[in-house]
Amino acid sequence: MHNISELEIRRKLANLYDSLDQAKLVAGDIGLQLARISLSCPMEICWSNIWREAKLQHQELNLIDRVLLDYPSDEKLAHIRHQISQQQEQNPSGEIGTWTSQPDKAEQQSKLFDDQITLFYSYAHNDESLRKELEKHLSLLRNQGFIAQWYDRDISAGTEWASQINNHLNTAHIILLLISADFLASHYCYSIEMKRALERHKIGEACVIPILLRPVDWRDAPFSMLQALPQNAQPVTTWKNRDLAFADIAKQIHKVVDELRRRRANS
Repeated sequence: MHNISELEIRRKLANLYDSLDQAKLVAGDIGLQLARISLSCPMEICWSNIWREAKLQHQELNLIDRVLLDYPSDEKLAHIRHQISQQQEQNPSGEIGTWTSQPDKAEQQSKLFDDQITLFYSYAHNDESLRKELEKHLSLLRNQGFIAQWYDRDISAGTEWASQINNHLNTAHIILLLISADFLASHYCYSIEMKRALERHKIGEACVIPILLRPVDWRDAPFSMLQALPQNAQPVTTWKNRDLAFADIAKQIHKVVDELRRRRANS
């Protein structure tokens, strides 16, 4: 019997589903943990992570059965299920030694996502357009698999928003405080997110970076002892060329990411 490869399975699943929301629904239906799935990863990598979780929980066949409910006429997937079933009968211990695991680019990228540095954006919604511009300038780090970014727009409908924010705020490696008058005027940004961020920074759990978006008097703020970006603490909107400001910010964040990755590699 021809042994199927995990790559073949992942690619098949990725081709059937074209969004992370669909993937979450399928995996959620059979109780898989989705914490490892990066919101910014390509679908093939997303399904690679889901498949890995399925194997850890010995739910490979349950996962494929759930997909077959949506695609009952997919003969290729049904054939894959039959092959897996036969292989598991021959290898009841659950070990995957009979599988032909083929190294590929997707597998290498999947390992990168496990080592990602996570970024949390703390910002006022009036500064959404500026946050988006910063996110674009950090896209190289994201596309290389070095960072995963999170902000409150990533909260799915029906999710309890406060717990979602707290979870990401309490686990992020880097917390970006996007400073403006609106940020300082926001009770949630100033008294909750910023306070918790600085607590984690003080004990070395996270790196907090203030980013000055618009002019405001911040010199006596609790974060004033931290090095603010961009260069010379000049707010982004006062630069003649904002791309230069965001490029400077991205360069400095890149340095922090590199340092955190080195520490994790050596730990």
